[in-house]
Amino acid sequence: MSTRPGIAIYDPWRLREDDFLAGFVAREDLATFLLGTLRKLPADAPAEHHLIVGQRGMGKTTLLRRIAIGIAKDAELTERYIPLTFREEQYNVRSLDRFWRNCAESLAEWCDLRGKNKAAAALDRKIAEPRWQDAKSAGAAFLAEAQTLGGRPVLLVDNLDIVLNALPTSEHWVLRRSLQAPGGPVVFGAATRYLRQSGDREAAFYEFFHPHVLDPLSEEELRKCLYRLADASGDAGQPVRSILAHEPQRLRTLHNLSGGNPRVLALLYSLLERGESDTVFTDLEALLDQLTPFYKAKVEEYQSDQQRAIIDAVALHWNPITAHDLSKATAIEVTTISSQLSRLSNDGIIEGVSTSGARLGYQLVERFFNIWYLMRHGTRRTRQKLYWLTAFLQSFYAPDELDIMKRELEDSRQYSWHPHYREALLAAYEARTGTVDSNLAGRTVTAASIDRVKVSSAAEFGRGVRADSVRQVVHGTATSGQAQDTDASIKDYDEVIGKLANTSEPTQLGQLAMALVSKGITLGQLGRHDDAIAVYDDVVGRFATASEPALCEAVARALVNKGFRLGQLGRHDDAIAVYDDVVGRFATASEPALRAQVAWALVNKGITLGQLGRHDDAIAVYDDVVGRFATASEPA
Repeated sequence: MSTRPGIAIYDPWRLREDDFLAGFVAREDLATFLLGTLRKLPADAPAEHHLIVGQRGMGKTTLLRRIAIGIAKDAELTERYIPLTFREEQYNVRSLDRFWRNCAESLAEWCDLRGKNKAAAALDRKIAEPRWQDAKSAGAAFLAEAQTLGGRPVLLVDNLDIVLNALPTSEHWVLRRSLQAPGGPVVFGAATRYLRQSGDREAAFYEFFHPHVLDPLSEEELRKCLYRLADASGDAGQPVRSILAHEPQRLRTLHNLSGGNPRVLALLYSLLERGESDTVFTDLEALLDQLTPFYKAKVEEYQSDQQRAIIDAVALHWNPITAHDLSKATAIEVTTISSQLSRLSNDGIIEGVSTSGARLGYQLVERFFNIWYLMRHGTRRTRQKLYWLTAFLQSFYAPDELDIMKRELEDSRQYSWHPHYREALLAAYEARTGTVDSNLAGRTVTAASIDRVKVSSAAEFGRGVRADSVRQVVHGTATSGQAQDTDASIKDYDEVIGKLANTSEPTQLGQLAMALVSKGITLGQLGRHDDAIAVYDDVVGRFATASEPALCEAVARALVNKGFRLGQLGRHDDAIAVYDDVVGRFATASEPALRAQVAWALVNKGITLGQLGRHDDAIAVYDDVVGRFATASEPA
């Protein structure tokens, strides 16, 4: 499988300038800001230096190239600055004089590219002189050469942390003085994490670099990237444009799979374009193989055997796993597990998500990374031999697409499909549609693995949507049989609501109430939280005084879901007030469905209090849950 000519997976410098700029979407605001700092910098003033921090694949190298092009294309900046680039890893830098010689070699290359061949040749000769072998004199010589050529050097240094860590500590202070000199070099560095010197008060570079963190792409940024790639692909990009126009919920799926990582998104894009189902398995294997060095490096960044063991256990589990269960799986004490999870969460490799219980579960942030890990490391013993492929198909494709692919599979002409792909496709189809083929039990992908995939959908699509939300979708969509996050579903609900708006018949009132609740759930899954809350308020307004069990249950569900959506919007105090309202209304109810909603309201309240740092209050709420329901026999 090959990527489009305008997509650079690992090396953005290989693209032609126009192709590069056409594909540069996500970090334009930051690039504009950084270029603006150069415009504002007085000619003879000490520079402000910047550090771009981000995980692998987040676009650090791409942003450095964008700054270099931005300088070259701006007449004012070209007049004042010389952008200098370096290889991604300067492994030869073990002393400061070597670093300055690298800068001079980059300056000579800049001269060559602009036809200043004599200046480039002169620099090559000068670098061999004795003064370039000393840290202090080499720095002064480099700056003098740049000034002679008429510009202030801008050093675009990838993996700045590797460079600084390789230098003797004593030379850090020498470098700092050079960088603080009036009219001295401007540094735009990139690193996968903050410099350790930045937090050490005794270090030369304590709070020296202004940091800019490259967060994962937002869903809106991801949408823009996909449109740009589709437009650049011409007719081949039409399937992607169609998906974006008619299936907006797929953005969330892609966002979860890629973790907002631009590099992974660029690779997933190629699968979106493909229409031939029988090639998906081959393409996916090739894509995962292409990502192997990237993902291996991500794991190998961690030198601690405990950290690697935790990553391994979380990845093989796929669904969110609690710290307690991680301790069992890794034989590491829970207290140690907690501190390591905090580190891994801060690094953005693992995230905590709410589960159906009071405890947080942990999963890999980037679900496609998890799929790669399952493919590489899953075993028959753990029943994950094909689990990675089933998980991908179920996550990546909409139910109607899986239905089409299943029909193609059943066509006698398609028996050439890879048997692994056949098995995984059937499992994914049956998991997404809720229909389990009794013949499946004899296949490699068993009914047990289907159940795991079903449960995983809560974490996969909701990024923190709890199991009660999934349960509510299943029970609240009797009119359609499935809960699909589509505009068509909302129209179906609106049709039911319109027909029953003025009914007084009890059974029809129950159908009306559940249609409203289901509409709210679907709006929430589409990210339309305010609209969902408005629908839930409508439910409460219509049926708050009703005594019929079905209508009371609808009010309770609407309030619990409203509280969850308020939490998604960061309105935690309002969410807690709604959960208290649920308990106040239904605490004495004897109906199992209402008792379950009271329990969920209390659990969610405890989770929300924990998110606010009110841990003692959260514990008190959890104790209340146990006190109320410890002897209950209902499963919920």
